[in-house]
Amino acid sequence: MLNISTEATVLNAVSMEKESTPGRAERQKERHLKKVKAFCDVYATGQYTMTEALKAVGIGSARSFYDWLDLYPEALAMYEQAKEEKETAYTDNIRERCMTSFEKLVSGYEYVEVKNEGRSVEVKNDAGEVIATRFVVAKSSQTRKHVPPNAGAVIFGLMNTMPETFTNQRGGAGKEPEGKGQGKVLPYTGFRFIIGGVEMDDESID
Repeated sequence: MLNISTEATVLNAVSMEKESTPGRAERQKERHLKKVKAFCDVYATGQYTMTEALKAVGIGSARSFYDWLDLYPEALAMYEQAKEEKETAYTDNIRERCMTSFEKLVSGYEYVEVKNEGRSVEVKNDAGEVIATRFVVAKSSQTRKHVPPNAGAVIFGLMNTMPETFTNQRGGAGKEPEGKGQGKVLPYTGFRFIIGGVEMDDESID
């Protein structure tokens, strides 16, 4: 049978344990939310897959991460926001790449072509067996190449940026007035304005 002193000690210990349990849960939640936020900050950049982002912030498994999303509404809200930001970053990146590529098509660009001349050499081990081959360069030359603007890209760009002036009238619209070409369909209109130094009618552009 416990004496009064021992019983009081036991009751105090149980009471302290009950009081400290919520504190531990709060600290654990704080740690988990901190990791979720770190993941979301990395993931939202659009430069990492989910697996890469989890590894980067030290989250051991996707299962733990999803458990936290189920457990904490704040974590789920952060993750949903990160997904939206990732989608925006991805769209912006694709748009920027498309614009850069389109500018090259419209303006033309240059690149250096490298040609290497040489021969393949067998690599042998100590027993005289061929274990690999490698290419030995005897002569290397570089040539600067120029790619001219793409006419189709120019037309596309003009029609999309100045549709009131440059239009595509294929498919029956934009027929010439009667008596001028017997009703021939004009494929494009407005392009006389960009033919430098040459006065041309719209029907010349085909």
